[in-house]
Amino acid sequence: MWAYSLGPILSFLPNQWRNHILAPLHIRWARAAMISALFEVAIGGYFAWTSPSRIVTGFAAYFTVEGIVRFYEGVSTGGGLGSFPLLAIADLWRIAKRGMAPPKLPLVCDELLPGDSASDLRIASCRIKPDWRYPFTIRYASAYFQVTGHMRMPAGPRPFVYSLRRLPPGEVARGLKDYSPEDILTKLQPVAPVETD
Repeated sequence: MWAYSLGPILSFLPNQWRNHILAPLHIRWARAAMISALFEVAIGGYFAWTSPSRIVTGFAAYFTVEGIVRFYEGVSTGGGLGSFPLLAIADLWRIAKRGMAPPKLPLVCDELLPGDSASDLRIASCRIKPDWRYPFTIRYASAYFQVTGHMRMPAGPRPFVYSLRRLPPGEVARGLKDYSPEDILTKLQPVAPVETD
């Protein structure tokens, strides 16, 4: 029933909107899109043929071509292609959402966590540490730890969790840095150039 009543109208929507919002309706989107595409071709063709206005004729010709493409896509792939202007809007919205940076979390000291089966120490931070990639090494509590990996937690005040292992004897430390959990609270000041005579 839905496929023949609301389905053809809703099939103009982009796939990602239909799959996200309209999935409970169980509409056969390919069939619904082909039905709406036939109506698009018929109505667009009628207005393109009979309208004296060039603007109306242009819009009608566009929707006629769009209907042909949507119908062909439904027959050849079994998909249900939405209307091109709505697809463009959905893509622009997706790009805009990706560009929106999430709000920064408040600055708090790093938290030291016990290691697990793959690490000797884990450090959770409120900010990403761009340099902390293998084989970056820190010195903490007179011991040397090498970064082995990191992960981002979905929530919490310290979502960036770094795994570290003790530096094996004889292994060269790379990017050595003295570490303190309070380092994150210290704003980096630009270094002034040294003037020489």
